[in-house]
Amino acid sequence: MRNMPRMIAITSGKGGIGKSSFVLNVGISLAKMEFRVLLVDGDLGLANLDILMGIMPQKSLEDAILDRAELKDIILPTDYKIKLLPASSGLVDMADLPEERIFRLVGDLIEVSKDMDFILVDTTSGMASNLISFLIAVPEVIVGINPEPTSLTETYGLIKTLKSNVYGGKISVFSSMVDDYAAGHALFKKISSASQRFLDTQIEYVGPVCNDERLHMAIAEQVPVVVRFPTSDIARCYRVIATTLLAHEPQPINIERFWARFIHMVRDITRPQIMKEISFDVEQIKENSLEKTMDAILEEQRRTRLLLERLLFLMEGTQRIKRDDPFDKLLDS
Repeated sequence: MRNMPRMIAITSGKGGIGKSSFVLNVGISLAKMEFRVLLVDGDLGLANLDILMGIMPQKSLEDAILDRAELKDIILPTDYKIKLLPASSGLVDMADLPEERIFRLVGDLIEVSKDMDFILVDTTSGMASNLISFLIAVPEVIVGINPEPTSLTETYGLIKTLKSNVYGGKISVFSSMVDDYAAGHALFKKISSASQRFLDTQIEYVGPVCNDERLHMAIAEQVPVVVRFPTSDIARCYRVIATTLLAHEPQPINIERFWARFIHMVRDITRPQIMKEISFDVEQIKENSLEKTMDAILEEQRRTRLLLERLLFLMEGTQRIKRDDPFDKLLDS
């Protein structure tokens, strides 16, 4: 077996893509091929992996960070040959933790990693600074995208952000909620063409997750779809993606940096402020520098989205013109 695991983060520009189902079912598909797989729920405050399997962890990563439990007592075995590291709730203020505790936890995570072949991290969606900081330390990032126009633009924005932060790993895409393989590949080609043309960034394709009502049935029953409906089209999609990952060349890893960035991402989630500490004075809000910064970021994202939509429209228009060429018609005949 490998000396070091392949460490992969699954993320998306926006929510509702199906990241957690992807992580769970691809992880189980790898485990069925006799690989040792650890799933890490990094979607802080919105932990889904345990719910999808119908299990209720008594402790989470938060307990290890706060020194309330040993890491080995937190990682859960499951009925599906995979292991789960449950997420932090994100409700405890961990910003002032001593560095020595973090170093010790990072060391424990490194030891756990040595027994794994794959570590799949289900992250939050979007482009928060703590998420981007973590993704930059991940050797392989897989981004989910669906046919919605906003998903396309947010994915492009996420890839652009990684590129601007000099990300040196591999970026791949899976297409979600598509009707068939052809539709999934067409969706990938849109983001791939835009990324290569305007960001000079090559991205890989791991495959589609096609629409299938049996996924919703499996989620309702809290049983992974590759287990509940192993012969379904969507189960086949997940197995194909797992096989495709095996064909991809593993990327170099800095495992200490990976786990240190992950812990810092978790630690940045702090307890919400109580209502009495929040001011609703409009003038004060306007003067708040953080609010102004967020407004500037949102405006920049809006402009980027509009620009990309126009560029994609022009590209599609060019393709339509080309298809009207008599030579193309001859090829189609």
